[in-house]
Amino acid sequence: MTKILAAGIGPLLEPGVKKIGGQCLRTWHFLKPLIDQGHEIRLFTIPIPDKDVDVTQLPLTVEKEHSGFSYTQINRHELKDIVPVLRQELKRFCPEALLGINSFPARVLSALDTDLPLWVDLNGYAMVEGQTKSRLYQTDEELPYFWEQELLTVQRADKFSVVSEPQKYALLGELAIAGRLNRWTFDYEFVHCVPNAVNEMYSKFPDSTEKRLRGVSVPEDAFVVLWSGGFNTWTDVDFLFQAVSRAMQVNPLIHFVSTGGTVDGHDEITYHRFQKLISESEFKSRFHLYGWIEAELIPFFYTESDLGINVDSFNYETIFGARNRLVNMMAMGLPVLTTLGTEISHIISQHRLGLTVPIGDTEGFADAIIASAAGKIPIAELGKNAREFVFKHFTYEATTGELQNWIAHPQCSPDNLQRYKQGIQYVNKIEALIGVLSSGELDALRQAKEELERIRSRPLFKIYRFLKRLLKPD
Repeated sequence: MTKILAAGIGPLLEPGVKKIGGQCLRTWHFLKPLIDQGHEIRLFTIPIPDKDVDVTQLPLTVEKEHSGFSYTQINRHELKDIVPVLRQELKRFCPEALLGINSFPARVLSALDTDLPLWVDLNGYAMVEGQTKSRLYQTDEELPYFWEQELLTVQRADKFSVVSEPQKYALLGELAIAGRLNRWTFDYEFVHCVPNAVNEMYSKFPDSTEKRLRGVSVPEDAFVVLWSGGFNTWTDVDFLFQAVSRAMQVNPLIHFVSTGGTVDGHDEITYHRFQKLISESEFKSRFHLYGWIEAELIPFFYTESDLGINVDSFNYETIFGARNRLVNMMAMGLPVLTTLGTEISHIISQHRLGLTVPIGDTEGFADAIIASAAGKIPIAELGKNAREFVFKHFTYEATTGELQNWIAHPQCSPDNLQRYKQGIQYVNKIEALIGVLSSGELDALRQAKEELERIRSRPLFKIYRFLKRLLKPD
């Protein structure tokens, strides 16, 4: 068995947790199969931003437990606070391998001064996440942050996993730019695709028959259209509002329910825009926005809904990204309707696991809801087929086979192995160039050049140069 020092995003799905995203689900997705195999794992979780929690009032670390597994929760978001904790654990625990789950934890482990084999999971393409945020907030100010987070990991890690096949090719491009596609790695498989898996919470139906929606906030005979999760930068809320409103106009039994809301620290605009659109709608009484609710209640919403939906705008995040909500809705047998853009949406279309509509086709999306509510589409059969499919192809075990194999015998990448053997920092000139660009040395050289130019522009220096030329012997 292997001793593993792991870092991931939290919180894990514990009772009472409300704000939780795909990054949190990803942490347990990767760890559970390794725990079941008996590997010795020390996990540290880093919290997602939550405006309702003042982390400065909490202790730096807290010991936690999830499903009988003990781990440490770090209550800070800054590298200066997190890295020392992991450095200390590195010395104490003496692991044989490192596992960074999600981009920021991967960045943290990449900063540790160690040659241990490192597998990192880049759960989503950081640069297009940055692009969508830049577009939303109309500034490119944070783009360097996203690039810095990705670059160090690309330079350091031995193995990579990504959430989709398109992201795999984007990452291979980054590896080429960083000089990692070199003679040593010619036949080395750097990147593996690990699609989102069914979370354990959605693997079975609730034991209780207590109603949370029907007869409470919506009529018993309502056709419930459910949105579940954050309203992120890629969400086209204008499309969503227009399509659902059009459907409501045709069928008075259609009600919209959502759980989730703003994505603190990343997108605090999109959800509020959706709320504003609803507040001005003639159908506002049929929109039910629950916001972030306790995670353990979400399965009740799934079982009481008729159609789960997902809406993407056209952007590069949609092309490279994934949607946990679709996989988990299908796991609960909830029929799904999604715009056609992400890899999972194409799988749904190819295998007839749900309904798909082109991005931007508001009328088509509304018609799909209307037809489903009228019983013109066998959505129950689609939901049944989808449930069977995801429990065959999208379980923890089925998606993490390559990770399991590597953890059993962790090894450095061939180019890193050469670097360590020879005691060199770079194995080629591309790596050296990228190293200078990312180390801050370029900024220091630029500042030195600017200072030199200021000195040369001063009158005293010009007089010195004149006298030097004048007094220079022939």
